[in-house]
Amino acid sequence: MIKSLYRIYKNYWPRSLILCYHRIGNYISDPVDITVAQANFFDQINWLKNEYNIISIDKLNECLLNKTHLPD
Repeated sequence: MIKSLYRIYKNYWPRSLILCYHRIGNYISDPVDITVAQANFFDQINWLKNEYNIISIDKLNECLLNKTHLPD
């Protein structure tokens, strides 16, 4: 099933990537090591905005449901 969906949708979103940040903040200690410092987060987002086209999850969902191409 997944392979057949991939064949259908690969023409519409061949290079999409979803990033998920679990925790953003300035913590002294992070026992599970999943926190990104706030300043680092903003630096990363600014770099991504300069290098890639960031779209919302709603826009991705709309493109998938309507079988339309993602924005350049």
